[in-house]
Amino acid sequence: MDAAVRDWMKVLTAYAEDWDETFRKDRGLYFTQEYWYLFTECVRADADGEPLTRQEAMRRMRVSFSEDAKVDRIDRAVDDGWLVQDKSRSDLRVHLLLPTDKLRKAMNEHLVRTLNEARRVLGTTLAQ
Repeated sequence: MDAAVRDWMKVLTAYAEDWDETFRKDRGLYFTQEYWYLFTECVRADADGEPLTRQEAMRRMRVSFSEDAKVDRIDRAVDDGWLVQDKSRSDLRVHLLLPTDKLRKAMNEHLVRTLNEARRVLGTTLAQ
């Protein structure tokens, strides 16, 4: 196996371990594959000024769960303070999913740590 590929594997392993450590603080069941898309898409959409509706957030969850399981994952994230639901000002029937400050902070810290680790392991490749 190529040395660069081994280094990349180290980065990805470190990334997954950092995710687990970051989101284990509450009930410890925020597995990467189950929550990665939900959390990152909600944070990104909110940062872009276009928060996701609950239905759109469910569509972006790329795991093959039933709709009920996706609802359960979202409800758990709301109950644990990672996301908050709010009604759209333009249509009160539409529910938006917004990241809380807790989630914004955790995601930012996680991404900064893992980006720095990638830069460290891969050297100047990412800095160019």
